[in-house]
Amino acid sequence: MATFVWKGRTLGGEMQSGELDAGKREEAIELLRKRKIMVTALNPKGTGFALPKFGGTGIGTKDLAI
Repeated sequence: MATFVWKGRTLGGEMQSGELDAGKREEAIELLRKRKIMVTALNPKGTGFALPKFGGTGIGTKDLAI
């Protein structure tokens, strides 16, 4: 079984979040629907880390010229 981290809204519009043990992603969604929660985010636990992206306009042709 995997642990999923979820966020969702109740029928009253209140935001909720938590962790849920389920065999598959689809099973986790079904369990939350039975609790009357509309899922807005669902990810396997431990996969939320991402490196920051380095942005910019890139290297122009003037920068490449020697």
